[in-house]
Amino acid sequence: MIRLFTFLLFFSLMGETIGQTATKYVFLEHFTNTRCGSCANRNPALFSTIANYKEQVHHIAVHPSVPYSSCVLYQANTMDNNARKDYQSVFATPRVFMNGVRTSGSSLITASALDAAIGQKTSLGVQVNANATASNLSGNVEVFTTGDAPTGNFRLMIVATEKLLAYNAPNGEDEHHDVLRDSWEANGTAITPAAKGGSVTVDFDFALDADWNANEMYILAWVENIDTKEVLNSGSQFDPPVNTGTSSVNDLNAVPFSVLPNPATDNLNLKFDAPVTGILVVRNMTGQEMIKDVLETGSVSKSLNISNLENGTYLLTIETQEGTGVQRFIKQ
Repeated sequence: MIRLFTFLLFFSLMGETIGQTATKYVFLEHFTNTRCGSCANRNPALFSTIANYKEQVHHIAVHPSVPYSSCVLYQANTMDNNARKDYQSVFATPRVFMNGVRTSGSSLITASALDAAIGQKTSLGVQVNANATASNLSGNVEVFTTGDAPTGNFRLMIVATEKLLAYNAPNGEDEHHDVLRDSWEANGTAITPAAKGGSVTVDFDFALDADWNANEMYILAWVENIDTKEVLNSGSQFDPPVNTGTSSVNDLNAVPFSVLPNPATDNLNLKFDAPVTGILVVRNMTGQEMIKDVLETGSVSKSLNISNLENGTYLLTIETQEGTGVQRFIKQ
């Protein structure tokens, strides 16, 4: 019998907890500069390495005033770029901090370092709920406490990020990835994690600047301990819902699949890691069922017309006898 999971399964999350904790994403804070020759030489190795870890890594590029304050992307937002530079005490570029700790080596990050960090667990899960229009990104970030609540001095960073920015920089780079465009609060929002099984929510509403490519904008958020600089976890609006450790969602992502393109305008192309049989359901962020379709026996791919959906963020659920798969996508 096909397991039918409702919206409340993902968002009420009031079931009995079984002591699991949230998966910890690897968070890479990357300091670079468009006039820095060393950045142009070393950044490609970084991007080549993390390209193999797209599902497990969150990356953000910060453009500080060092070594060149004439960097166009620094000048576009001096306050937020300087706030991150000062927080991490960055005096040269390029620099990378993994989960708050500075890395070393000519490649800035290594596959072995990522392999060691991936798969770790944490007691906080970061879920981004965002709605996108041509002029703004609004929504909220919910921080779930899936295990024992951590103690410390925490703040939640919420940033509007440009996934791919095309710009022929003086140092020769012509593509810039995950560029910090705006912070909801330059120094973050102070939060106290909820008790086990609970959550705290912070709202945001970014007006999109005319110089930003609205089709490339998305929200990235992370929780950091400002005393130790440890990043406890991070999340983006492209991630699947946080597994809060309820017994009813143990097989939440038993059906892995990919969704392309994301964001999308008219059609989504689904590819399954293994043949599946079941049903497909698209729900909006209030839980309303928008699309329901059948996956024929042994489906390995599916094209889905979403042209009639309003712009915004949606949950796409694949429900089969083997379990369930969930992905978020953005309609633009």
